[in-house]
Amino acid sequence: MTPHLTVLAKGLALTFCMLTMGLSIMAAGIPYSDPKDWSDWETYRSKVQHPASLFTAADLERARQNIANHKWAKKARDGIVANGDFLVPKITDTWVETMLEVTTAGCVGPCPACRAKGKRWHPNGNWAWTSRRPNELKCKACQTVYPNEKYPESISVRGTWDPRQEFTFIDGDTFVCFSYKKARSSPAGITRAKKVIHVSSVLLGLGKAYALTGDPKYAQAARPIYLRLAKVFPKWLVRAGYGYNEYADCDPHVAAERIKRLPNDELLCPPNKPDRQIHTGYWSASRVGSSGMDGGWVIRVAVAYDLMCEAKADGKPVFSAKERLLIERDVLLESTYLAACDRSINNKSVGNRAGAAIVGLVVGHPGLVRFGLDGFVRTVDDWFLPDGGTSESAAYAMMTMGGIRAFAEAFRDYTEPAGYKGPKGKRLKNFNVCRDTVYGTCWQGLYWKLQGNRRFPALADSYVTTSISSDYAELVALAYPTPQHLAFLKETAGATPSGRAASFALFYRDTAALEQKTPPFTLPDVVFPYLAQGYLRRGANGRQGTVVLNASNWGGHHHYDSLDLYLWQDGKELLSDLGYLWDHPDKPMTYRSFAHNLVLIDGKKQKSKGRGGSFHLYHGEGSIRFMEASSHPYAETKDYRRTVVQIDHGQDGAYVFDLFRAQGGKKRQYVFHGPLPTCETKGIALKPAKTKYDIANAKSALATKTWQATWTFPDETRFTAFAPPQKGEMVTIGDGWGQ
Repeated sequence: MTPHLTVLAKGLALTFCMLTMGLSIMAAGIPYSDPKDWSDWETYRSKVQHPASLFTAADLERARQNIANHKWAKKARDGIVANGDFLVPKITDTWVETMLEVTTAGCVGPCPACRAKGKRWHPNGNWAWTSRRPNELKCKACQTVYPNEKYPESISVRGTWDPRQEFTFIDGDTFVCFSYKKARSSPAGITRAKKVIHVSSVLLGLGKAYALTGDPKYAQAARPIYLRLAKVFPKWLVRAGYGYNEYADCDPHVAAERIKRLPNDELLCPPNKPDRQIHTGYWSASRVGSSGMDGGWVIRVAVAYDLMCEAKADGKPVFSAKERLLIERDVLLESTYLAACDRSINNKSVGNRAGAAIVGLVVGHPGLVRFGLDGFVRTVDDWFLPDGGTSESAAYAMMTMGGIRAFAEAFRDYTEPAGYKGPKGKRLKNFNVCRDTVYGTCWQGLYWKLQGNRRFPALADSYVTTSISSDYAELVALAYPTPQHLAFLKETAGATPSGRAASFALFYRDTAALEQKTPPFTLPDVVFPYLAQGYLRRGANGRQGTVVLNASNWGGHHHYDSLDLYLWQDGKELLSDLGYLWDHPDKPMTYRSFAHNLVLIDGKKQKSKGRGGSFHLYHGEGSIRFMEASSHPYAETKDYRRTVVQIDHGQDGAYVFDLFRAQGGKKRQYVFHGPLPTCETKGIALKPAKTKYDIANAKSALATKTWQATWTFPDETRFTAFAPPQKGEMVTIGDGWGQ
């Protein structure tokens, strides 16, 4: 058994209630026919009533009412229109051809100049691009601008399926980009990706400006962009994202269908040898410059078309009937083909399913809509846990929510076209994803995992900044206008939203609902049995402090952190977690066991698979409240169990009592990460010492009696840890790893 730790925090006041999530039944999704078959489009496209996707006629009317009644809405409208007015004169034939090249876009990649200058470099780079200089790319880290004479793209690879497409790379030593061991940078390819992605935002900006004004000039400006896309998109190749730079040198439909068994050699930079598959398959595959996430681009392009496709100038359609057929087939439907070949569900594919669903709505393809909806249902039923917890981390739950967000906006009352029956003969009528699925349970789980500053604890692959932003708060309040969700929206966006939140609220906010008197937003005490995380709150409305005991099993974007303890109080992280470095090469330093507040066995990291994790006790009433969980992260341990107790003394503060039982192995090391670089110790005579642990400026001593460490913040807040020792216990304090 390791020593227990008693944590005293000044002013700690605890209030508790016990809440658990309702459990959902796992569903098999929604049956759908082959999403690669476009015959439904030919049958039902004439029945589409535009706008039919994210913004309905009712949403546009709501926007007009908000503009008439609220200054913030008028300001948001003016910003959208001003952006459209700025874009219109920029869009010339030359601009369109510059932005949308014949050659397939690249994605990201490292900066060779950073490496040459001895700087740290990232496999994805850190790039700046502006439409004012569309053919230039600038490294934010070293300020090098590409194209660059010092780093010419002298390696060239030309396609055989479409010989017009030539891919260039910088010569010299190769880079290790994640699992790709010999990558080369292609600033020209990255630049093409920046341009293609920018064009989708341009189209959506024009579409919104048209929707709010009815001025055909915005649709007229968009028309040459769509026609150019119809010309080049069908030839854009399937490629591997990130810095992998592999291109399938064949018909993109064939490549999408056979992504791991291509009919011929792929294009790639030397010294790599072709193996007739795209590296990482669908996970990073793209045709528009993303890393496996084309869905966002598809949605923007489709929604913009939905808003503008029926525009008229002087009584004549801006888009002819022939042009609309061309755009719907060679841009919109074409953009879904890669997604239609990927049947998996993960935090990337769900966004691609959303793109397919939105295109299906816009062009009148109910089968494609069903394919998308199946992805949504499987995401909320299977990817999220039955208790509403995330199967990965809070940050990746928010990423996944971003991927499926369009469903909540578009499917509020969906009825399939008359005459259409799904594969099982049943027609969807008045289908609402917010009402008819467990989508709300997933959102409630996320709300209940917040701490008092409305951010998530930086557990697993999450950041200290991960939160539910105001535009998501608008969405949740639209879908579920409960007093608590309205209270959260009032805090995040207020009565006068601005920026991105205002552009969303303009179309979707019910201002009458927000004017209702609501109680303060409250965070309850809660344990998630499937996620295996327990939350204890304190203070008014549970907002002053949060203690988290994390017993989550291993999974994607998890850390070696079983039974990690986290403490946040009064806006300060007291028992800290390093969080997530995204794809940074140093990220192993943040997910190793030693980076967390737990017990190491023989100095080893915890195992991943099979570690389990479950709660045994949870009590949330009275002045003494507690939780207990155990897991099996070490083969050597007979018992690995943690009990956390909070004893509330009201205004005099509260104690957090931590009892960790660990039996097995030769040595057990209790790891504790404090909030500040320096602390004051009492009851122990620490002296400089050498240690094999990853600790700088280490000091050690044998603990013979209860000792304490106190961290004092600039505002005089004190955080004190008391540690009664066991016989022969050695204490080491020093500076841990950090950037």
